[in-house]
This record gives sequence, C-alpha cells and structure tokens, in this order.
Amino acid sequence: MFSSFKNVSSQSSQHETTTNEGDVVTLTEKDKLNHFQHQREYFDALADIAFEESITGSDKRNPLILAHVSRRLMSDLVQSKGTGNGAGDEDPKPFQILDVGSGAGVLFPPLLSAADTMGVNLNITAVDISLNMCRKAEIYAKVAFDKKSNNQHQIQVINQNFLHLDENYDGAFREYFDCVIFNESIENFLNVHEALEAAVTMINHGGSLIITHSEGMESSTSKRETDPKTFPGQVLSVSQLRDVMQFLPLQITDFIENFELLDESDKLQAYKFYYASARRVPRRALRRILRLRGPVAPGYGRGGKQLGIPTANLPESLFADALADIQPGVYFGWAVIEDPTDEKQGRNVHHKAVVNVGYSPTFEGTENKEKIVEAHLIIGENDVEIKGDFYNETMRLSLIGSLRPEKKFASFPELLAAIRYDIQCARDALLVAPFSHFRTDSFLVEASKMLNGTDVMSEWVGADGGDTSASWEFEDTVQALEKMIQGK
Repeated sequence: MFSSFKNVSSQSSQHETTTNEGDVVTLTEKDKLNHFQHQREYFDALADIAFEESITGSDKRNPLILAHVSRRLMSDLVQSKGTGNGAGDEDPKPFQILDVGSGAGVLFPPLLSAADTMGVNLNITAVDISLNMCRKAEIYAKVAFDKKSNNQHQIQVINQNFLHLDENYDGAFREYFDCVIFNESIENFLNVHEALEAAVTMINHGGSLIITHSEGMESSTSKRETDPKTFPGQVLSVSQLRDVMQFLPLQITDFIENFELLDESDKLQAYKFYYASARRVPRRALRRILRLRGPVAPGYGRGGKQLGIPTANLPESLFADALADIQPGVYFGWAVIEDPTDEKQGRNVHHKAVVNVGYSPTFEGTENKEKIVEAHLIIGENDVEIKGDFYNETMRLSLIGSLRPEKKFASFPELLAAIRYDIQCARDALLVAPFSHFRTDSFLVEASKMLNGTDVMSEWVGADGGDTSASWEFEDTVQALEKMIQGK
C-alpha cells in the first residue's frame, strides 16, 4: 500500500525551539520547510544506491546488528504487550510498528524474520520524506515478502513528513502503534525533542519508543560534524535522554552502547552499537507545578453520590485566574487537609490525589459552566483514613503531573472505569521518582507542623494570586524539585 506525499503549506509564523545542545533558537515554518526540502532532495539522490545495497547485501550496516536490533525490538514488544498478538491465536492481532525515516526498507527483512521466530504478526508502517526512497521501499517490501512463507505480515509505505503524519491523516495514528522506531534517522531532525513529542502521541500505552544506530554514537556524532545541514541531530547519551524525556510520558527501559555477538565464523566479536528504548506510560510531569490552597466547597454531588468516588472541590470563583491556562484534563499530585487543632483524623498528613480540572462533559445538560477542581484523595490500605467530610476546611493541593485530557464518555460505566484506571495510574506514579519527592515540598510540609499540640505552620499565600483564605502559585518543576531534600 502506498500513499502519496501531502505537501505542508508554508507559513511565516515563528516558533521557539530547543536545539539538541539545549540552546533556544527561533525557527520560522519556512526554516523548517527548507530543511525538509533539503532532506527530501538529499535522500532522493541516495535512493538508488541504498536500494542496490539492500538488494545485493552490500549495505555497510552489519546484518548481524540489524538482526539483533530486530530481535531485541520484538522481545521488548512481547514483554510489554504479552503474546496475545501471536500468530497461533484464533484471531491474531498484529503488532503495529512505525518505522520512521525508513529509507529503502533496510529493516523489513530482519523485522519479519524476528517476528516469525517469536510467532507474532507485524503490520509495518514505513514513513519517509523522500519519494524515491518510498518507491524503493515498496519494491524491497515485495522482495522481503517473496522470501517469507508467512504471509500474515503487512507493510505500507507512506511518503510524508513524519512531524505532520498524524495531523495529515486526521488523527488516525493517535495512540495507534505498539512501537515507533528511529533507526539511524533521529539525527535527521532539527529538534530531537520535537520528534519524540510527535512519536509519543502515536504510541499506545505500554508501547515502545526505540532509537538505534548500527555504528554507535560516535558515528552519529561524526555525521553531524561532517554534514550538520543534513544531520542536525544525533543520538543522545543516557543523561541527555533523561533530560529530553523528563516531560514526556516515557520511561527509559534499556540503553546499550556496545555489545558482543557471534560473527559468521562463530567467533565472539565486539561491536559499537546504539540502542535506547523507552516505554509509553500513562503519566507525564508538568513543566510547572501548580500549588492551590483554599476552602473545600460542596460540589455537584456527582463524585460521591453518583459514582461512589468522593471529591474535594475548590471553588471555581476563587481560582478562575489560576485555571485559565490549565488544559481540561486529569492530573495528579499531593494534598493535605489542614487542621489547626490536630484533632481530626486524616488531617495534616499527605494524601495522594487524582484531580479532574474541567467541565465534566459526560454529565450532559449539567456540565460545569466554569472550569473546576475536583480532587479525589486516594486512601490506601496503609494510609490514614479521613474521618467525616471536610467541607469548609482548608486544603493544600499540589498538581505535579498529568494523565490524560478531559473526555466525554458515552456512558457512566465507561466514565467510572476510566476514573478507576486514573486512580490506579496516579497511585503508581506517586510511588516513584520524581513524583514521590514532592511529598517533601515545604508547601505541604508546613501544613502539618505542630509543636505540643499547637499549630506552628507558617501562613502561606501563593505568589501568583489570592489572599490568606485562598491563593495559588506556579513554579518551574525542575527548580521546585531542586529545593526538596529528596529531589536533590
């Protein structure tokens, strides 16, 4: 299957982007289009050579390494997704793989071979900005299929700018793929973070993001130094990857820079190699945390009465300005209910919280007119239970991460199932770094400072708005974390 290239119209708007060294520069859409045009022309010219090398086996990339990459990729998929996609099932569901910058299709044969070995089926979507490369990839896909006895696999080739792939296909690839792989192609992007951001929107939960280079990091760096116009990016060190992924819903699972393999004469040989993988998780850190402090108000009676999941609501009238730029969605963080007397159970202690900020669109006809904050405090088996309701008591709430956008569900059972999943995701997220470190935020700790039964907490007023009864503030996440004992 072959899709023709969809051209993206030029615009004069400007965007700030972070280079792969971390410098902030301003690029216009015209700058980006000029880069894409250069890439297209450069790889169009290489297509015949790349195809000839693939067909004849003279490609400089060691086939042992490509085979190893493919086996490891399949192993990652089976580990994260299970074997339910296997060819032995009555109704096998194939793994969906997106090969970014696929070129002439060098990964097709080793991927199909690895899938056959593990008994799974593949649907490979190969995307490349070069029309000539895509035409060669189509031919090479047929050659690869001719050599296979298993005809359950599929390959489709799309001539497209990867960064616009999902939007140009009307969101058809949103959370669609089990794996997105950049095989010697991440260095083609002006901005690695932008490429990974685009990729993560197309990976389903539990799916994998994989970056590889068959000749290792040194080769990638050398290409960039030799021809920065064509290869402005490069594969990243593990510390660089952590920095790039810290605000993406990704968790690094593997990082390899060299390994040993048996060569064709069964001798153990060391190879320079680059393989980095990350798993798509249902959480991402916010770039700015939001601290809210105010009285708990009666809600709409939905959480506890209709769904059996009680919430503590902060009045929209007091926090409208704070929420103006917050996208409707499900967030998570830490909460403390203040008690100056320290007599009520469950007060002045940390509680995990899953928080909806939005309009409750599933309650059709009774949606919120304004954006509201609805926090469900998660009480586990070993946590202190909250006795009684806490209307009009003061709550401190710190939002540090997001789970998903707000969504209108077709039914209340669907909404309830989603909320229960959100609660589990929030609980899991708050058990691990960096989210667990935010328990030591002075904003929360000060709420529980007591001495001989006397409240000695300092009075907190947020820096961005409000007063002693209700206020808020934003703070850069990295800077906030650096202030915390566990975050240092």
